Amino acid sequence: MLDGVLSRGGVPALVSDEAWLRAMLHAEVALARALELPEDVVAAIAAECAVARFDVRELGERAAASGNPVVPLVETLRERLSGAAAEEVHRGATSQDILDTATMLMLRDALGPLGEDLGAAAGAAARLAREHRATPIAGRTLLQQALPTSFGLKAAGWMAGLDAAGAALDSL
Repeated sequence: MLDGVLSRGGVPALVSDEAWLRAMLHAEVALARALELPEDVVAAIAAECAVARFDVRELGERAAASGNPVVPLVETLRERLSGAAAEEVHRGATSQDILDTATMLMLRDALGPLGEDLGAAAGAAARLAREHRATPIAGRTLLQQALPTSFGLKAAGWMAGLDAAGAALDSL
């Protein structure tokens, strides 16, 4: 209900439930490739790892029993696969390995759009700072009214914080 209010731009789609599922499936396929499993086994795992083949809501409900969605995801993959592919899927990995990898994959994809949104917000704060550098407002300290200041100075403080966050994001 509040997604439209609390999120904007391209980031929400990149961290959605479907994005989590896509990243976890990508991690499982990448694991199979990294293990240098036979190509037919990798192909079988990859073919089964299509987001459209899973019900995100059902995986979420089943995740409550184990505390994470990787357990029901792997159970489903093993049920659907046969032979060596069923035995080899997820070999050597923990649920946390897959969750951590999926998190990094999603964050990698979201960094660009997040940086763009951050830059746009900093630009808006800079415009407000310029336009209102002489607009007086009551200063506040510890929720108490203080000496007057300008709205421009307040907006410049927001801009500085956004710029610092952008620099930290760039360092990632």
